[in-house]
Amino acid sequence: MAWWKQFPRRESRTPREPGAGDRPALAVGDVVRLKGRPERVRCVLAMEWHWIRYEYVYVVETTAPGGFQPYWFKDQLLLESVAPAPL
Repeated sequence: MAWWKQFPRRESRTPREPGAGDRPALAVGDVVRLKGRPERVRCVLAMEWHWIRYEYVYVVETTAPGGFQPYWFKDQLLLESVAPAPL
């Protein structure tokens, strides 16, 4: 399957900022597994708004070299455990 067919069809290609109803599904510190590589648990390091797909993406721990921070969409991750609430 071609990579561009994996993205949902949008009514507009205009980038937009997150709206009032757009909330991240995961938080920094949550423990997840990648659906494609579930043998290893990883921690969510950051979340960012993807202004073309109109949803949040999550940077998780990887063994990627030197500052490269790949990100994943929520449907590519399996939630293992939720980060403890701050005191």
